[in-house]
Amino acid sequence: MKIAISSDFHLTEDEKHFERYYSLKSILEKLKEKNINTFIIAGDLFDRNYTNHFKFDSIAKKFNQINFFIIPGNHDHLLKNAQFEANNIKIIENTQLFKFSENLSILFVPFVPDTSMDEAIITYFKKLKEIPKKWILIGHGEYLNLNSPENPYEKGNYMSLTKNILKRYKPHLTILGHIHKPMDFKDENLFYPGSPCSIDHTEIGKRYFIILNLHNLTLKREEVETKYLFFDENFFLMPYEDEENMVGKNIEKMIERWEISESDLKKVNLKLNLIGFTNDIKKVIQIITKKFKEKGINEINLNRERLHTITSKKNISMKLKIVNEVLKEIEKYKFENGLKDKVILNVIAKIFG
Repeated sequence: MKIAISSDFHLTEDEKHFERYYSLKSILEKLKEKNINTFIIAGDLFDRNYTNHFKFDSIAKKFNQINFFIIPGNHDHLLKNAQFEANNIKIIENTQLFKFSENLSILFVPFVPDTSMDEAIITYFKKLKEIPKKWILIGHGEYLNLNSPENPYEKGNYMSLTKNILKRYKPHLTILGHIHKPMDFKDENLFYPGSPCSIDHTEIGKRYFIILNLHNLTLKREEVETKYLFFDENFFLMPYEDEENMVGKNIEKMIERWEISESDLKKVNLKLNLIGFTNDIKKVIQIITKKFKEKGINEINLNRERLHTITSKKNISMKLKIVNEVLKEIEKYKFENGLKDKVILNVIAKIFG
């Protein structure tokens, strides 16, 4: 038996964010095609303060062969079963253990304000007095790990889970909603499916949901058919004599790094931060726009706040040679997120500024 898991759709008015419903429907079509009839949504199905559930109710009725288990998240923690008409919707109003097979149970932990997932799990198992031999934890909250990223969509701790609880109660697998970036903590067997539709430019690239085989507990990420693909890129410029050629080459490298199909290029919504120095700002912007349009990318938001023209062409060839040599050396090292771009910016600014 296989089940599907996703989270953080943040559904709201259809006319305002139709792309979120588009991603939901594309997942449901895949489940129908694959004959998967259980879909677990690990929190934030709805956006904050959105209480009109009619559209989702109608979609659930249409896909009546799929059973929806919906765990309330921090944005929709007031969800109740009484708010829905469809018979295939089950809102997890309290921490509950469901038996999915003879040997496997799933503990659903909904978001509760001003508490932690640790507390919810401890309290539940105290009442139960017996921990299942084989069980999976699915909830909505933050895993407190040194490598956990901060959620840019909302600051602060939400329903935190610690490693101590995982060690103490030993779930075979943990799947959480709340962090919008797909993440794997393989040492702890803990996974975030990530948001199936990007909320903004901080959520870049392809989106996924999880298919879990309950027989052997193998997990697979399945790509979501989305309306848009967001990317947020820093694009470094230097005053080369043949700027058009260099811009074209760097755009090719950027697109190659995205690892998306040619047909998906038209879905790209790109925020492009232009950084460095150029011979002619107006001309280089025209070149960049033209090159992306040739690739089928028309949704481009250019930020040229940190793009400057060179004040002097004196020793320009020597300066370009020095920068290129330094950049080759930089490529040999690994950097923390964002640090590499800061180093490159400082190098360019020191030599051309």
